[in-house]
Amino acid sequence: MSTTASDRVITIGLLGGGTVGAQVSRLLAESATDLRARVGADLRLTAVAVQDSTKARPGIDPALITTDAMAVATSGVDIVVEV
Repeated sequence: MSTTASDRVITIGLLGGGTVGAQVSRLLAESATDLRARVGADLRLTAVAVQDSTKARPGIDPALITTDAMAVATSGVDIVVEV
């Protein structure tokens, strides 16, 4: 069974959830349809590493937040973005 472009998922781990990281997260969510058309795959943010997990981070799903940056980087994500 081959994978079609619509079935492909590219996973992303984000190191940094401050101002820039929150905007990256927001843009991935808000521009999902456009990005899928351009890339040929869904881009899925799977984790966001931060220094302080108790701080409010508007635009980032709290379930994705962790303080373990190494776990994010070595989790098997397709792309690691450091901001």
